[in-house]
Amino acid sequence: NTFKDILFSPFKLYRLSKKIKPDKYLTHDLIFSWWHFCCLKIISGYKLYLSPVCIPSEIYKSSGRSLTGILPYNLERILIYFSIKFAGYILISQNTTFYIKFLKLNEKDIKPKVVIADLVVDELPTIGFYNSLFKNRRLKLKENDYILVYVGRLHREKLIYDVIKIFDLVQKHIKNVKLNLIGDGPEYFDLVKLVNNLKIEDKVTFLGYKKSEEISKYLFKSHIFISTLTGTALREAFFCRIPVVAYNIDWIKKTFNGDELIKIKKGDINNYALE
Repeated sequence: NTFKDILFSPFKLYRLSKKIKPDKYLTHDLIFSWWHFCCLKIISGYKLYLSPVCIPSEIYKSSGRSLTGILPYNLERILIYFSIKFAGYILISQNTTFYIKFLKLNEKDIKPKVVIADLVVDELPTIGFYNSLFKNRRLKLKENDYILVYVGRLHREKLIYDVIKIFDLVQKHIKNVKLNLIGDGPEYFDLVKLVNNLKIEDKVTFLGYKKSEEISKYLFKSHIFISTLTGTALREAFFCRIPVVAYNIDWIKKTFNGDELIKIKKGDINNYALE
């Protein structure tokens, strides 16, 4: 969003709400939701459902950057504090301890707002992805190649450089291994440069952005899903029943277990490659 979009968002949202008259308001925006919904709360008294889908402290720790990548860490933290305080309800699928410690909140203030759910909206793939499962489920793996796949934004916060470094270690021991990267982002050109410097450009393919209904096709044709810091894509991999190797960070610690998942200590690329 541009600054102008953010500036006028409360008025645009209020005008839209008068037109469509929704019963509930749900947002995943941890940073600006307090501003987007201020008109609705002041004029109409609506209570906002805030559904966080990341743990900011873990993102900061992993990437060294703020969530927006533009705003300073301390300012962003203040804005998140406003959003948590502003929300009428907090819909979450995990313990709120992370947010209480991160924002130094009073537990008595936040607990009455919390609604614990097994799954929250953004934790599920799209309808298009589900429909594609039936279409692509009979796709077979290539016999001659061993395919690794990453799905996610090409952002530094996703620890995407670790993916390349891990693959470089793997390909030194497995000759016919290949890596497909699905997604786009600002790190694309630097990642291509890294791949070229490592002389593995013939084994790494940047497939760019793919619609959700296209992703299952690539997942079904892959042997292992690589997750350094991914969200919905990780769940999509499980739906396609392919093995996952992931850093044991963020919500993965609390949410996922099973025979098809191997958890690795964050930053341990040698052990990651070995697995």
